[in-house]
Amino acid sequence: MEQAYTDDATVELKKGVRVGVEVPDEGTYVAVIERIEGRVVDVELLDDVPDGALPPNRVVNVFIPRPAGLYCWLSRVIGQSRRTALSFTMIDPVRLQQRRRYERVEVDIPAVVRRVRGGRRGRAQNVRIADLSIGGLQLIGAVTLATVDTVVVDADLGHGLVSLDGQVVMSYPTSDGSRVAHVAFAADYPGIHERVAGEVSPGLSVSS
Repeated sequence: MEQAYTDDATVELKKGVRVGVEVPDEGTYVAVIERIEGRVVDVELLDDVPDGALPPNRVVNVFIPRPAGLYCWLSRVIGQSRRTALSFTMIDPVRLQQRRRYERVEVDIPAVVRRVRGGRRGRAQNVRIADLSIGGLQLIGAVTLATVDTVVVDADLGHGLVSLDGQVVMSYPTSDGSRVAHVAFAADYPGIHERVAGEVSPGLSVSS
């Protein structure tokens, strides 16, 4: 019997929900849940996955974005019945990576964003960074980014060009035909601390 899985953190996994499957040292793949039985989940992969990237027993990070942040589960691969079908078992409780916990500052910085699929970078898309914090940024432009996409953003924050890796936690269109994408950083970037500190008024703490 098909089920929905609800963790104590009140996020629900059920058929039709879009998730990210992060494979260490390989990249992140987008998938849609097809079936849930207990802690076993079957998904349909929307990305082309290289042969050997998802062998049985490999531990992956499955995540789903929500307004509060990224809900993540460590999971173990059971196997693939076909190239685009994947089954895995959730092996730990949900954990929440909170979204944009830090003070945001408004900026207007030109940048280039690329979607990363299977460790490969896609085409460059011109955007502008509209706000910036220690934990992430907001992009605006005529882009084709979707929630759970893994991206790399290239921009000059004042001390030369830097590449920023992250995941799209929210993406939506605007009335003028552009698109807004909120990106959570995948790592800590000291240069951003300096840029944000320089934009925040004296006496205002950077962390919320």
